[in-house]
Amino acid sequence: MNRMNRLAFWKQCLLILAVYALLAGFTFYIIRDDWRVQAAETGYVTRSAMLYGDESEMRVEQTLRCSMDTLEEIRLDADVRDPETAGIHLRIFQGDSVLSEADVDGASMAASGFVTFSLTPAVEQCRGQEICLEFLTRGGVVLWSGDSISAGRFQLPAPTDGKLWVNGEERGGTLVYALSGQNLSGAYRIYWPVMGGIGALGLILAFLLHGWMRNGHENMLTTVVRMIRKYRFLLKTLVRRDFKIKYKGSVLGVIWSFLNPLIMMLVYFFVFSTIFRSNTPNFAVYLMSGVVLYNYCSDATTLGMQAIVGNAGLITKVYLPKYIYPLSKTISSSINLVISTAALFVVMAFTGAPIGACLLRLPVLLALLCLLIVFCSGLGMLLSCCLVFFRDIQFLWSVFLTIWNFMTPIFYTESIIPAKFLGIYHLNPLYQFVTAVRTITLEGRAPLPANILWCILASAASFLLGAWVFHRYQDRFVLYL
Repeated sequence: MNRMNRLAFWKQCLLILAVYALLAGFTFYIIRDDWRVQAAETGYVTRSAMLYGDESEMRVEQTLRCSMDTLEEIRLDADVRDPETAGIHLRIFQGDSVLSEADVDGASMAASGFVTFSLTPAVEQCRGQEICLEFLTRGGVVLWSGDSISAGRFQLPAPTDGKLWVNGEERGGTLVYALSGQNLSGAYRIYWPVMGGIGALGLILAFLLHGWMRNGHENMLTTVVRMIRKYRFLLKTLVRRDFKIKYKGSVLGVIWSFLNPLIMMLVYFFVFSTIFRSNTPNFAVYLMSGVVLYNYCSDATTLGMQAIVGNAGLITKVYLPKYIYPLSKTISSSINLVISTAALFVVMAFTGAPIGACLLRLPVLLALLCLLIVFCSGLGMLLSCCLVFFRDIQFLWSVFLTIWNFMTPIFYTESIIPAKFLGIYHLNPLYQFVTAVRTITLEGRAPLPANILWCILASAASFLLGAWVFHRYQDRFVLYL
């Protein structure tokens, strides 16, 4: 039996690791271009020497060490003597390998100025690599080289990490050129180390938990796992009960979860598109995304706050893990969140929002919604504990929800917020969640890494604080119910 249990455990671990690796890989694939940043141009030097090709070809080679991750464009200072016969062919080498090529003819070159080479394909993963730019000129093209950079009234030495050759002869200085492309964000670079670390920690925790459960070791983690196994049927029953009670006696029933955010969005849309005139692009989706998230936070925290007091009769008569009550409220509210998110996609489909790009980034959106559920679970446990000892908290919380609504740019844009208050707004967890979701639904790209990090930290802090306070005072609940 033990051998069969170990085999089943290994199969479960391998399955979970495979699913985790697939999700991590797919997520990386869809967000990798969203986390690139445009790189500044580099390499300008002052004109000081003329490289003239006459009517014949001239071969100019410039070696350099690239300072960006992806090289997309090269601008070269060149003059044209005869546009009809002139031209420049560019090849980029690394060792003996040709990384990219581009060609510019005289007709598209100005009489004097910079010539732009757009690289197709772009040169990827070239940061810190030594590459060689080879320019083959024809028809009397003049190139320029120099040995200093203009900086106001001063001349600074030009970079010396490369060499210049003209027709095989080494020259001093460097070409007058500029590079532009993209750099990878810090989050892009650490994505796989972080995801690999999370996977390794999860695997280690799974092995430890399996050993503790098999040997009968008691700690907080094993207690939670045993509670979930033992009372999962009760948790499902409570969630089903809360969901049914909410729509008991209603004609439309669960359809209200779909209609409620739509009606709220229509009211706000009418007020702020006709009376107060908002110029926000795709204002319907902008509103809807904020309304859906705020409604969930309001509903989940309010219901979670009543979880212990509302079940006083059951708690004082039957021993059950008290964590179940606020968690059941949060989960039942999460069903409404899923339905409301479906309504958001309907609005996106009718308003021309980038729904295809949003669906491609669905794993990121689902991860954000899961973080929001964790955030509200922590608040629900904290508020349910506070309500037992201080009943006025329910009235204070309703006032705070109103303040929270106005402190989050749901129906107004961030541009109207005074600059001195922006720091306070950015500390608002709901602001971070709304901004992240709007980045996906309105712009069709993944949120910025800092935005996602704020959501993770807010969720972890809320859940850990709520669980700690709830665990510390739960044994005293029966004395005040």
